[in-house]
Parts: sequence; structure tokens; C-alpha cells
Amino acid sequence: MKNFNWGRIYNHEGTEYKDIEVSNFTMPVSLKSLLVGGSLITAGVGCLLRSAFNKGALAYEQAEYDTMEDLGLFADGEPAEHLRKPSNEEES
Repeated sequence: MKNFNWGRIYNHEGTEYKDIEVSNFTMPVSLKSLLVGGSLITAGVGCLLRSAFNKGALAYEQAEYDTMEDLGLFADGEPAEHLRKPSNEEES
């Protein structure tokens, strides 16, 4: 049990005073509000991580494309023959 002193109340007719004490028997934060707050923080961090990953992945892909273009590995906007992915379809 914790007691908190919030001040004093004085009696102006006499010299008596009384302390204002608040006893705390329960948690000030309910379990529901703790879970909701934790969920919001987790969702926010997840959203920021996803955004950062997407921007980083796109920046890497663009840098890789620019480097390959500077090296002349593209012919007419398409990758050269040795850079193309092999197709699973058989030619007829």
C-alpha cells in the first residue's frame, strides 16, 4: 500500500490542519489500456519497419539497374541475352 500526500487543508478558525492522503491499492493503469497501448506501439513500429524496408529495397534495385545500364549490359532497354532469366517453356 502506497500513501501519497497531496497537501494540507487548514481550518481558518483554529490552528488545526489535516493532510490529504491518497491510498493506492490498485494499479493506476488497467490491463485493457496496457494491451491497447502495446498493440498500437507494435503496429506503429511494424509499419515503420515495412516502409523502411520497401524504400531500401527499391533504392537498391534502382542502383543495381543504373549500374548495369552504365556498364552497357542492356541493349535497347532490355537485358542482354546472358542476363535474361531462363524460361520454363519449351520452344515449339
